Amino acid sequence: MLNEEIPAEAVNNIFEFSHIEVIYFFHLINENEEMNFERIPRGLENLYPVGIFSQRASKRPNKIGNSICELVDVNNKIIIVKGLDALNNSPVIDIKPVYSCFLPEKSRIKEPEWVRIITKNYW
Repeated sequence: MLNEEIPAEAVNNIFEFSHIEVIYFFHLINENEEMNFERIPRGLENLYPVGIFSQRASKRPNKIGNSICELVDVNNKIIIVKGLDALNNSPVIDIKPVYSCFLPEKSRIKEPEWVRIITKNYW
């Protein structure tokens, strides 16, 4: 549900898009905990350490997350999505429609093998 300060017309016609990008705040991160700028993805010991900007860990320098997800339904100020990579009740900073012209073709995306390993049962 959108913040009460945002009027309902802010989502007018968003249903014309199949996907949206949600920018949100990692509100449950303890700022007193030390952040590792390099770590093993998901703590899987069979993988090798990679830098924080090479993974989607929640403990980040700026505590901002983003996720492209499928838009399922819109009812007034309630937006239902599928595939959101955020915790329930994470404060939403912004929502943007996904324009296909801004996305690379899947065949052109390069990623290391460990990405498939850590996302196999992600959802």
